[in-house]
Amino acid sequence: MIHIGKLGLFRRKESLSGNRITGWIVFGMFFIFSVSIFINEINPEYLGLGYATTGPKLLLHQKGVVWLEDYYSRSAGGMGSSVNYRIRGIDLGSGKLLFTKLIGRSYELQGNGAKVAWLKSDNRLVATSLINGSTIDMFDRPRLGKLKGMETGVYKFDYNALTESIEVIAKDGHKTSFLVKHGSEKLANQLDMNLKVDANLIHTRDGVPIVSLHKQGEQQRLVFANKKTASELFLLAGRILAVDTLAGRFFTFSYKTLDRKEFIISCITMDGNLCWQVGQQQLGASDFIIPSPRLNASFFYNGKLVVLVEGFIFALEGNGGVLEWLKRV
Repeated sequence: MIHIGKLGLFRRKESLSGNRITGWIVFGMFFIFSVSIFINEINPEYLGLGYATTGPKLLLHQKGVVWLEDYYSRSAGGMGSSVNYRIRGIDLGSGKLLFTKLIGRSYELQGNGAKVAWLKSDNRLVATSLINGSTIDMFDRPRLGKLKGMETGVYKFDYNALTESIEVIAKDGHKTSFLVKHGSEKLANQLDMNLKVDANLIHTRDGVPIVSLHKQGEQQRLVFANKKTASELFLLAGRILAVDTLAGRFFTFSYKTLDRKEFIISCITMDGNLCWQVGQQQLGASDFIIPSPRLNASFFYNGKLVVLVEGFIFALEGNGGVLEWLKRV
C-alpha cells in the first residue's frame, strides 16, 4: 500500500508539472501573438519605433540637421494595408537621432528654411521645428474658416514658400493670403553656386564641363577638361556624389565589381589625382547592408561627406575619408 501511494503522489506531481509547462506554452504563444499585433498594427501607426520597411529618403539638411523620410508598409494580411510615413531628424555632427515624427499616410513638404519646415498632412498645414520635430503652429479648415471672406467654407489652402505666406481659397472662389510669423527664414547662398553636380558631370552654371564620366564598355572613364591626356581613373557602375569647392576635389560612388556587392567611395582632385578611397567593408555595416546596396542620396556639409545608402547614413571626414559616424535608420 505504501508503494502504491508513493506512485500515485508521483503521478500527481508529474501531472501538475505538465500543466505548468502547458500553461507556459500557452502564455508564450499568446505573448508572441500580442507582440506580432503590436509590431504589425499598433506600432507603425502610433509609435514609429524600429527600422522602416522602405527608405530612407533625404528630405532636406539645414543647420546641422538632416531630415530623412521613410515609412512602414503593412500588407493586407493584417487588419488592412497602409503606409505610415515618419520623419527622423539626425544631428550631422554626431549622427545622433534627434527626433522621430509620425506624419500619417500622406504628406507634402511645402517649404523650409533655417529653422522651420511646412508640412501638409491629414488636411492640416503644420509648421515643424527642424531641430526637434515639434509642432510650432498648425492651420486647418476650422481655423482658416474664421478668416474674412471664408464664410462659404475653405476649399483649399497651402503654404507658398516664395512669398512665405499661407494662401486660402474659399468655396465661392474668394482668395486671400497672409504672412505667417513662423517664416521659413531664407538661407544664405552656398559658398560656390557656380559649380553644378549631376550623376555623370560637374559643370559650371553656364554648362561648361569640368569633370565628366564617359562610358567605355562596362567601365566609366573620368575625363578632366583641364587635362590633355586621358585619365587612368575609371569607375564601375559609378556616379559623382558631391564637390568640395574650397579644397578643389570631388567624391564618387562606385562598385568594386560588376555584381555590385561592395561599394567604394573615392575622393579625387579636380586635376585627376586620387586622394583616398573607402570600401564598404571599412564602414562596419556589411552585416546589415543588403547585397547590391544602392545609393540613396549624398551631400557635402561642413567638411564632411554625408552618404545615405540602403538604410544607413554615415559621414566621412573630407580630408582623409575617416568614418566620423554611422547610423542605421
